[in-house]
Amino acid sequence: MIAAGLAFLRYGWRWGVGPPVLNGNLVGGLLVATAGLVAARQLGLATGRNARIEVPAGCVLIAWSVVWWAVSVACEIFEHVPPPHQPAAMAVAQAGSALLLAAVARAQDWQPARSAAFVAVPLLYFAGLAQWLGRDPPSAGSGWIGWPVALAALFGLLRWNDATNPRLAKFAHPAAVALVALLVVMEVGRRVSILVPGPVWGEAAAALMPGLLLLAILALAARHAWPTTGHPRAYAIGAALVLLLLQAGLIARLNLGTDGDPQPLPYLPLANPVDLASAFALLCGWHWLRQRTRSRPLGPAILGGIAFVVSTVALLRATHHLGGVPWRAGPLLESVLVQATLSIWWSLLAFAGMVAGARTLRRWLWLTGAALMAVVVAKLFVVDLGNTGTIARIVSFVGVGALLLIVGYLAPVPPRQREPAGA
Repeated sequence: MIAAGLAFLRYGWRWGVGPPVLNGNLVGGLLVATAGLVAARQLGLATGRNARIEVPAGCVLIAWSVVWWAVSVACEIFEHVPPPHQPAAMAVAQAGSALLLAAVARAQDWQPARSAAFVAVPLLYFAGLAQWLGRDPPSAGSGWIGWPVALAALFGLLRWNDATNPRLAKFAHPAAVALVALLVVMEVGRRVSILVPGPVWGEAAAALMPGLLLLAILALAARHAWPTTGHPRAYAIGAALVLLLLQAGLIARLNLGTDGDPQPLPYLPLANPVDLASAFALLCGWHWLRQRTRSRPLGPAILGGIAFVVSTVALLRATHHLGGVPWRAGPLLESVLVQATLSIWWSLLAFAGMVAGARTLRRWLWLTGAALMAVVVAKLFVVDLGNTGTIARIVSFVGVGALLLIVGYLAPVPPRQREPAGA
């Protein structure tokens, strides 16, 4: 059998030989794969003195057969299927093949083959990569029917094997959710970009999709519906974190990779695609943190840091559109308007943090606000003081000074001994 595989490799895949499906290339590759599976099954049933060698050898042959099957099917699709239809055809073929292997494994009570059926997840990622490289929305060509069928087969496979292989399933479920999210992001982003010219609208619409999927998962978990019931931790933590990280990456790209010009509409602070998508992402993160039963300061602190960065970039973008400051790092840092605006905004955030920390007896929150206020004061003397004779400098100094006076009265440092446990 090994010699047959090596001979096939030496022979090579001969392009343009025979009709689709019924050709020596595909039939030969599938015969090598099938022979490997039959041999693997026989080795897996070994009970004699050589079972310690034969059973692992059977697992190796399963991997050998899966590779032969997947590569043969992929080559057949690349040769005979037109390029616009290849990703969807690849997804359907590989998901269907994994489902067939799972059915055989279930009929034979063959645990290693059941585990091997999870190879559908990385194979579908390869198909998704081909979809991304093609620059077309996933629904293009036959994707409108191919991808839903492939994903239905994938989740059917996961439900079929949930109980038989929970270790792999708890990783496969978040990976499947991430695949769905990537496909939806590609679909929505590219479709909206076709309808509305410019990068802002398409990327902003795409950035909403992971958050919407996260809200859908949380809603399913609240109703105790499948698939969240079988692996609640995998969805509540694994899938949720994957979606939040994907959304954070899209928001970072949206904020840093574009000036946020919402053409053909005029720019409005806060009421523009970039700021709305960023605010929605922050709300999704806040809502997920509220669902966690064990609340720790690390989660809110990370979310607060992200909100601080996002709000600062939004402020810079507003000064670019409304104040005429060029959207480049040098002019933004040298602008008197930008520096004064940042001083006022950061001092307001520090004031809010110190007041909230004093009212809720969260010492860490008060200290964070105090540290930010110290940064603002240092910035006033190091940066803003150099802008002598400008109204912006006067406004920033007066505004920050007034907030310092108010915060000393309204927000004294919370006593350490009254800090609630776990806060």
